[in-house]
Amino acid sequence: MPNISKNYKSLAWLTNGAGGRVLLWALAMLLAALYLHAWCYALVNDDTGIYLATAERVAEGEVLYKSLYAGYTPLGIYSWALLKKLCGQATTYAHYLALNLLWLWLCALLCYLLGLRITASRRAAVAAALLVLALAYAYEGTYIVLEPFVLIFSLATLLLLHNSPARPAQLYGAGLCMGLAFLSKQYGLLMWIPAGYVVMAGFEGTRGRLQALGRLLLGFALPLGVLFGCYASCYHTGPQELLHAWGRYATSYHFGERSWGKMLAALARFVGSSLPLLLLLPLYARQLSGRKHLLFHSLLLTFMAFGSSLFYRQYPHYFLLLIPPAVLMGLYLLKAGWQLARLRPLLLTAVALTLLLAGLRPALGFLDMEQQRKTRLRQQQYALAARINEELPPGSEVLLMTYYHQRLAYLCRFRPVDPIGTGYTFTDILYP
Repeated sequence: MPNISKNYKSLAWLTNGAGGRVLLWALAMLLAALYLHAWCYALVNDDTGIYLATAERVAEGEVLYKSLYAGYTPLGIYSWALLKKLCGQATTYAHYLALNLLWLWLCALLCYLLGLRITASRRAAVAAALLVLALAYAYEGTYIVLEPFVLIFSLATLLLLHNSPARPAQLYGAGLCMGLAFLSKQYGLLMWIPAGYVVMAGFEGTRGRLQALGRLLLGFALPLGVLFGCYASCYHTGPQELLHAWGRYATSYHFGERSWGKMLAALARFVGSSLPLLLLLPLYARQLSGRKHLLFHSLLLTFMAFGSSLFYRQYPHYFLLLIPPAVLMGLYLLKAGWQLARLRPLLLTAVALTLLLAGLRPALGFLDMEQQRKTRLRQQQYALAARINEELPPGSEVLLMTYYHQRLAYLCRFRPVDPIGTGYTFTDILYP
């Protein structure tokens, strides 16, 4: 294999001396500025009306899945409700958004730690973490969504399982993280696929594998048991009612809204977007076989499991779940193909260019007409809400008719009521 670094002598400053550190710090500062700008000027997205209106009613004392309804598992909603409790009447949209952005940066930290398991190069791990943040910025990571909650517990699961065989404490911790990922959003249940593979491939003998699976299951059951126990003792609500609410969102709602043609089109888009990665895998099949590459296999299974969920739902923020495993697999493939020391200049240059391209358009947004349009649109959102509040005061109960009304109801501080109970919004007194 030729020494690639000879062809890139002009880029040696990236790895020698302080040049590489300066570049990575500059990119980190650029991303920090972009996220700060998004925090100050981000639009109120439609999902805000679903999540925050529900969370604020929980903070007021109403009971989720009993006096009001939500089709999502509760961790994100309770997190925002706790924030509302702590900040009181001073809570604004910026407070909730700051919590989501904090979760995203913690995800980047976990990607950095996983990157160190893949390669000893700190700069390569930092570059991978920055790339995750840049791509998350492009895929609605600066909106109020639940995917960052799922991601942080999914990445923690992979981090705990990276040793083979994992110690008992790691298995309990990984199971706990999978349980919390599931309680963040139903997608978290898919983490059983890579976790089960690590157990089956990393442990020898039927007894060892069953013991490991049992520890994972106990850790997974702990947060669910606490939740079910609290609901049963405090609200006299059984597990079947919670599972019914979660199941409606995870199955019937989405199966009912998509035709087979749209599902096949979504599959084609997913395969097309991941085609470069899929074409690279056969080239490294022999190098990546064996137990020592369990982390790569678990990343691949995580990517495929979360990717399969896109067959029915293709909103941009759903792709947030694919970004960390895809970036870390790319780092792994580069390391497996050539010695990282030879490829480091090219790797850092590619990451730098990707970050600059991802950040260039939002960075120019400070000056261009598009950013001015978004600023005016946000002002119009709040102006429209103020005009509506002249006729209907905050706290009024309204019937939701369209998806857009979720956002408008939140801005006007209304109390939405959906008597149909589709599983995607919430309704008063679902269980008398």
